[in-house]
Amino acid sequence: MKPSQEIYNEHYTRLINAIEMKETDRPPILLSADVFFLKYAEPNALCADLVRRPEWAADKQIEGILKLGGGEIDCIERFKPTPVTIGAVWFSNTRLPGRELKEDDLWQVDEVGVMEDEDYDFMIDNGWQAFSLKMLSRLNYTPEEMKLNMDLTRIYNKKLQDNGIVT
Repeated sequence: MKPSQEIYNEHYTRLINAIEMKETDRPPILLSADVFFLKYAEPNALCADLVRRPEWAADKQIEGILKLGGGEIDCIERFKPTPVTIGAVWFSNTRLPGRELKEDDLWQVDEVGVMEDEDYDFMIDNGWQAFSLKMLSRLNYTPEEMKLNMDLTRIYNKKLQDNGIVT
């Protein structure tokens, strides 16, 4: 069996070549199936596990990816170890399983307008980072939630890379 870095490099090259419209040995396989991966590894898992015990759920997601055929999967679209802050990227709240939704419902990004006219001037005067922090605070995302999501994403992207899978 090939070392995982060699497999990762093959997958990365295949993906980049396809994006650049170059010849590839086969089309790259890119999956976006967070809950499927979780349930493929652990059929009794609930969507709420991604909220309540994100490390366990992320380990199960990776287990599901590998069980499904990790060596053939080139890329995972934006691996999400927890959906708690997923709406933050769109400055939206997220309705979560086990909180606002039933235990096994899929999370929902609550896309409603939260910006106000004066936010544009604030953004111009204070910059994007200050504006982003203001919006995240308005949406009640805590710095602890944001940090946990970033930390878990970094840890699990490395685990995926160590198994030859590009994110």
